[in-house]
Amino acid sequence: MLGIDVSKDTLACTLFDPATQKPLWSRTVPNTASGVNRLLRQTPVDSPWALEPTGRYSLCAATTAHQAGRSVLLAQSTQRVPESAPLSAQHPEPRQD
Repeated sequence: MLGIDVSKDTLACTLFDPATQKPLWSRTVPNTASGVNRLLRQTPVDSPWALEPTGRYSLCAATTAHQAGRSVLLAQSTQRVPESAPLSAQHPEPRQD
């Protein structure tokens, strides 16, 4: 499995061995079509890609990998907003940037 931490400018990736669950390698590539294509060349075809959906920042990686026939898994965020937080923090508006 390829775990991908998505940011605006980069994709921080770690490829895990399916048998041992241990990291095989880690690298960071630009969050661009070129960076995603580099990951497609460097990862086994049968390795699923797991990334947190981050709106437009994850769109290129998710769609390009899917179009290339890769299995794309969208992980849910583990960050929780306390229930005592204001309602606007519990249900934030989508980002417009």
